[in-house]
Amino acid sequence: MKKIKIGTRGSKLALAQAKIVEELLKNSFPDVGVEIVVIKTQGDKILDKPLAEIGDKGLFVNEFESALLSGEIDIAVHSAKDLPSDLRSGLEVVCTPPRADERDVLVVRKNSGKVLVVGTSSPRREFYIKKYFPEAEVKMIRGNIDTRLSKLANGEYDAIVLAKAGLDRLGIEFGDSDIFEFRAFDADKFVPAACQGIIAVEARNDFEFKHEMSKINDDRTYRQYKIEREALKYLQVSCSEINGVYSKFLDDNTIEILLMYRGKEVRTLGEYSKVFVEIPQLVAQIKS
Repeated sequence: MKKIKIGTRGSKLALAQAKIVEELLKNSFPDVGVEIVVIKTQGDKILDKPLAEIGDKGLFVNEFESALLSGEIDIAVHSAKDLPSDLRSGLEVVCTPPRADERDVLVVRKNSGKVLVVGTSSPRREFYIKKYFPEAEVKMIRGNIDTRLSKLANGEYDAIVLAKAGLDRLGIEFGDSDIFEFRAFDADKFVPAACQGIIAVEARNDFEFKHEMSKINDDRTYRQYKIEREALKYLQVSCSEINGVYSKFLDDNTIEILLMYRGKEVRTLGEYSKVFVEIPQLVAQIKS
């Protein structure tokens, strides 16, 4: 039996995302075996510094791309927002399953009183926390979701900011906790990171099942992925810069794009077929 080896990080969230892809593959390719291969990245090993101090998004991707090119794995499952602007030669994103909720969530420790200390390592999230909670101190936090929630429960923070997609994929329900209160931000007021909530499946250009991967691809999500990545390419930003990108389909051909750069926001509404021509103009406008 032929086998597809799926590369993933070892956190609960990364494994949950790999399991989503695994189930889709099993349903679409019943005659092909599937194996999950856990790979530890440099970004998983350094947890005491903000990403901006130790590198860029490649910290979560480099080991996977080497494993893909060597044939150790056949596909890699990523949180699309962790992908660097350019993939290595010979590699591409071959599909994106349906997007999860793109919003950010403020997780507050119940009975903590005022929100005075908020944990995040994201400049974008720090910007919005200071905007909506001007009295709060923003304190750096790294680690997986369980680690961050444990630090919150222990009283190291009054609140932390997490992606709702991650909470949903781990089955953490908003109404089930006796310890935490969850407050989801509107994406229009707290612009998400580009491709937040999207799973990207990366493979070699010559991957045997490359064309068949369309069976597990969600076309609308893939188009959002392409649009938001295109906006990032023109923004030319690093992990240390404040930025956000979000696109929303109003119907199959009408899409709204919202860009945030250094606290300034611009948006456009139009036909999908014309979006890629408009993005450079939007970026020029927001950077002017």
